[in-house]
Order: sequence, then structure tokens, then C-alpha cells
Amino acid sequence: PGLVIIHGEYAGAGDYFLERLRRRLWKLSLVRMDKGTPVRYSAAGPALTLIGAAQYAADAFFASAEI
Repeated sequence: PGLVIIHGEYAGAGDYFLERLRRRLWKLSLVRMDKGTPVRYSAAGPALTLIGAAQYAADAFFASAEI
């Protein structure tokens, strides 16, 4: 990925968590993940979580609908 964005409960975890996460990601054997890939916290706020949940519910509803 070109960017990893942390959102939700972990978005307020602070610099210590973010640095540990970066180190852990870079140790994984993800061939396509550049070691310079930015990892950042989301600035979108909690409303984005509700939008994502609503989208998930709508997708699940329409996936099970008979056509």
C-alpha cells in the first residue's frame, strides 16, 4: 500500500503505539510493502466509523436481497 491509515479505537493511541506498529509492520515479510510506507492516524473523526458501519449493513442487506 502507499499509505496505512489507523482509524477507530486505536486512532488516539499516541506516538508510542504508532512507532511500535511501524516497526512491527516493517518486520513482516510483506514483499510489496515499502519500508518507507507512511503509517498515520486518521483525521476524519468518529463519524467515519458510523459511515463505514452503515455501508457494511447496506451491502449485507442488498447482497441477501432476492432479485
